[in-house]
Amino acid sequence: NYWVHLTIILVFLNLLPLSKHFHVITALPNVFLSRLEPKGALSLIENLEDKVIAGELENAFCSVRPPGHHAEPGRAMGFCFFNNVAIAARYAQNVLGLERVAIVDFDVHHGNGTQAAFYDDPSVLYLSTHQYPFYPGTGSFHDIGVGAGEGTTLNFPLRAGHGDQEF
Repeated sequence: NYWVHLTIILVFLNLLPLSKHFHVITALPNVFLSRLEPKGALSLIENLEDKVIAGELENAFCSVRPPGHHAEPGRAMGFCFFNNVAIAARYAQNVLGLERVAIVDFDVHHGNGTQAAFYDDPSVLYLSTHQYPFYPGTGSFHDIGVGAGEGTTLNFPLRAGHGDQEF
């Protein structure tokens, strides 16, 4: 299943008066993606994933801004409408055929949306380092996934002021 976000959010966003630098596109059957012009984060991720699968690159690292990691499957949150990282992970699985995907999220905020998207999914490893407690108030060390996904969510909450040594 390609869906990461509910249709109602996508319909709402299509009705918004968007600037010339942001638009909603359909790139794959039944998949809606957001991207910035002219070189969107998702376009970059898809291109790099394709090159890794084709053997043109040994590996790739995508520093995605915005990650969209607060956008949950059923709602926008924290200025994030789409979870670019979650969409890219599903693209890697459903289009490129990867069985497992790892997402490493290092940000001052916990990626509650990315965690929610894959919390019960054993095929996606989600690892987050973030300040805790801080917005959005999620990401406890004890949040490890549920059901078949138990153990595939790893949260490493850090206190404010922690630096390289603690990290």
